[in-house]
Amino acid sequence: MLDQLAKQLGDHDRLALARLLTLAARGEAKDRIEQAIGVGNHRARVVAVTGSGGVGKSTLIGKLIESARNKSLTVAVLACDPQSSLTGGALLGDRIRMPSRPDDLGVFIRSVATPGGHSGIAPNIDIMRRLLAQFGFSTILLETVGAGQSDTAVRDVADVVVVLVQPETG
Repeated sequence: MLDQLAKQLGDHDRLALARLLTLAARGEAKDRIEQAIGVGNHRARVVAVTGSGGVGKSTLIGKLIESARNKSLTVAVLACDPQSSLTGGALLGDRIRMPSRPDDLGVFIRSVATPGGHSGIAPNIDIMRRLLAQFGFSTILLETVGAGQSDTAVRDVADVVVVLVQPETG
């Protein structure tokens, strides 16, 4: 199954991408997914947006999507949201605040559940980032959960980290 999904990923099949992202997010068959997608020569610029909850991360990402699309760049977003204790899925669904048109194949937005204690990013985010790069997205925007000063893991998976700070907060 993974070999077939990897082939479909290479053919730019968005459903295969979504299925592989789901498997990666769950931590299922991580080693097999890495083998199936291989190293690849695909390189995407990864920009992370972090800051406290309510500071405007999703709004900024929406503007970054518009700017990138105006330059004909393809953009994928991994929006890390708190994990629901009831369903295990992403709690807030930040992607609803980001502009996207279903017919724009140059944009892909995915909410990712992030359990507490993971430094503001979802487990296995690196393999999800690699899947998006392998698919061919030129830019990957990574939104952290509302993060604090000790949540620094995002710097290990991003080329650039943008920290948003609310005015007059110290």
